[in-house]
Amino acid sequence: MLSYVKSGTAAVSIGVFPSLLDDLMNSYEVEAQGFSEAESAAAGSLVSQIPQQRMAPFLASR
Repeated sequence: MLSYVKSGTAAVSIGVFPSLLDDLMNSYEVEAQGFSEAESAAAGSLVSQIPQQRMAPFLASR
């Protein structure tokens, strides 16, 4: 795309933004994946420690 937007003194191609956003999101996902997996494991461990008697009312309502 050859459209341009002027922001201050810099002109930026609008067509570049989707590619830059994709790259940014991909790098964030890669960096956050390890943290997310560790937090998921920690949450799973905590949930598994809850006695089943306490969970019965919640499981019965499903």
